[in-house]
Amino acid sequence: SLMCYYIIMNIKIIKSRRKTFVIQIKNTGEILVKAPEVLSNDEISKLINAKMRWITKKIAQIDKNNDILDKSVKFFKGKVIEINENYLKMLFNSSSYLIERTEYLAKKFNFEYNDVKIKKYKSRWGACTKNKTIYLNVLLMALKPELIDSVIIHELCHTKFFNHKQDFYKLYNNLVNNPKLIKTELNKMSYITKLNYT
Repeated sequence: SLMCYYIIMNIKIIKSRRKTFVIQIKNTGEILVKAPEVLSNDEISKLINAKMRWITKKIAQIDKNNDILDKSVKFFKGKVIEINENYLKMLFNSSSYLIERTEYLAKKFNFEYNDVKIKKYKSRWGACTKNKTIYLNVLLMALKPELIDSVIIHELCHTKFFNHKQDFYKLYNNLVNNPKLIKTELNKMSYITKLNYT
């Protein structure tokens, strides 16, 4: 079950008598949060999650600038997690979610496919073969649910249009909310596919 991975923030938090809430991201990728001591941990978590898009963007920029990225920053369904076990193994153990979402979205939007296989890719989120077998990158499990769905829908659209021509995008854009924003967010997160996970 996905619920067995209890999600907590993998972020250094310093509480003091200060009045403001500040998030700093160092060039190493370390995330430092300075918070007023009157805030509860739940309140701090909510404030951090509200800034998750900004945090992700900053971490991606650090990676682009070839600075050392802190490999301890791990994501699960769009949230930063603290994990002691093997990260990739945990994602594979949770990947039945991807198979279930593919089945659900195929039924919802009337697609037919033959099979779903979960693999680890370094340059793509997914693929679809001519025999309608869908391949999904296990690292999708790090992304927010709406981004996961958008990739699955993209591959399902290939079961009807095996190209990226106008008909394909017309179908895809009809099924996904705000496709331009989705594309931007997927590009921001693409750096995680390039990291080495041991």
